[in-house]
This record gives sequence, C-alpha cells and structure tokens, in this order.
Amino acid sequence: SSDEFEKAYGGTFDSTYINFATNVGNGAFLLFIWPFARIVERYGPSKSTKFSCICTFACALLRCFPWPNGVFKSVMTLSMVLSGIAGPWLNFGGPTMSETWFPIHERVTAQAIGSVSTFAGFIAGFLLGPNITVMTGDVTPDEQRGRIMILFYVEAGMCLLSLVSVFIYFPDQPEYSPSISAELKRRRKAQRLVAVPGKPKKKSKFTSIFAKNWRDYLRMPRYQRFLYLAFAVTLPLGMIQGWQSVLNLNLRDFDINPLEAGYIGFWMTTSGCVASVLFAKFMDAFTGRLKTVCCVCLTLATVCMFFIVKLLTAYDESTADDRSRIRVW
Repeated sequence: SSDEFEKAYGGTFDSTYINFATNVGNGAFLLFIWPFARIVERYGPSKSTKFSCICTFACALLRCFPWPNGVFKSVMTLSMVLSGIAGPWLNFGGPTMSETWFPIHERVTAQAIGSVSTFAGFIAGFLLGPNITVMTGDVTPDEQRGRIMILFYVEAGMCLLSLVSVFIYFPDQPEYSPSISAELKRRRKAQRLVAVPGKPKKKSKFTSIFAKNWRDYLRMPRYQRFLYLAFAVTLPLGMIQGWQSVLNLNLRDFDINPLEAGYIGFWMTTSGCVASVLFAKFMDAFTGRLKTVCCVCLTLATVCMFFIVKLLTAYDESTADDRSRIRVW
C-alpha cells in the first residue's frame, strides 16, 4: 500500500504517484487492446501469450533490483507500462480460447473460467501484499524496504513459473476441432494464409496485421450492436476494477488498515469469481438468455454499490459501536 511505500522510500512513493502509476498501466492497456487483437489474428494465441508473459515477467523483474530512489520511480513507471501492454490478451483471451478448444455447449463456462482466472492474481495480491509488507510497531525504512523486496521476488517467481509453463506447452489449437464452427474458422484462417496465384500487390507487415481500420468495423451492423453491449457491460466493470485497484487508498479514510482492505478485496474478488462461473453454467444450460442475465447482474451490482455508498456516507456521523458494525458490513 502507499503507507508502506512511504515508510520505505519517503515521499517518493506517495498516494498521488501510486494513483498516477496505476493510471499509466491502465492507459497502456487501453492503447494496446486494438493492436493486440490484430496481432492475435495474425500470429495466433500461442505467440501472443508468450509475448504477454515475457512482458509480465519483465515488469516483475525490473522491480527486483536495488535501484536508487529517483531511478526506481522511473523503473516502476516503466514496469506499469509493460504490465498494461501484457494485459489485453491475458484478460480478454478467454472468448478466443473457448471458441477454439471447446464445443458450443461448454463455451460460456470455459470463457468464464478463463476470464476469472486473471482475477486470481487480484486475489493473490490482496492476500500476499498486506501480509508480507505490513509490519506493526516501529519499523525502519530499510526493514520496510526489505519486506517490499520480498513481495517483488515472490511476484517475479510467479511470473517466471507462468512464462516457463507457456513455453513448455501452449499450442494454438487442439489437434481436432471441437465443433463445426471451430473447424470452419480453422479452414478460413488456413485459406487466408495460402498464397494467391499471380503477383499481388506487395504489402508491408504493418498493413497485413492491421488490415482494417475503425471505419470499416463501425460500418458493420453486427459490430454496432456489439459496441452497445460492450459499453453496457464493460463500463461498470472498468469502474469497479479501477476502484478496486486502489482499494486501500479509498478505504483508509474510514479507519480501515491495509490488512483489512486486503481481506475485503479478497472476499469481494473471490465471490465475483464464483458467481461468474455459476452464471456461466446457467447460460450453458439455458442459451439465449444473455440480455436477461446482463440485466440481473447489473441490477444486483447497482443495488450493492448503493448499499456500500450508504454505509460509507453514514460512517462519519456514527458512533464507535456503529462504526464497528459498518466495518463488518
């Protein structure tokens, strides 16, 4: 949390910089969504995953060196950029993998498992971060810095394990297609890779990857409908993830310490992962209910958010006993 970084590095890593670094990662993530989508279509899931894992490991490895404070701040910013570059495919590759590897009646569940698996990192962060870095009593900056470095080593080890696993075995597609639609997609991709007789106009590698622009996609009716649905689903998801990524900063004004904030984030993320898989199983059994499920989920999320805002609004005006009950809720 920002408190532990301020103890270890002084005012170099205050809450303002932590918010800035988080937004740098989010900005890199946003900028690389479109290029990564085209790269996956051109080079396949295997190479894209390996590239993302390399960026993630480089992000974690940069933090493990004892840089001077001024240099370390720039290194941390660079590591957040690498994290944002690696994020699009690792977060949103679930639909592509489920379509390629699973039959139709299992795809929603497979997509849900692939999507919530990325949140396992959030769960690990909420548990490992506060439990490793938070120290009680009088702590010297060197002691606090040593605890933070232990956390960086653990994160780098986890990233290295993922990187090695991907390089050992991660094929682009199964040996046999799980469905007719997957087989048709595989054939269309193979036809695009076959050379056309004659002498076609030579294109650069950049043009072959980015074959379409935004105007071409926006003119397609199915993409227009998709954008409406994506906006309705991703806007609240992005807002809650942005709030969750700096949860300790958002809750420390309500007398919630970093360890408590970590456990709140742990249970919040875990319950979301379990609910996602359960809803996916329901949608596999009852296809054609996407609109109903989205409306139900967004309604529940709105009610819960109003409940949280009500609790936090009443916190300042409550007594000590009431504050204890509010913190439990």
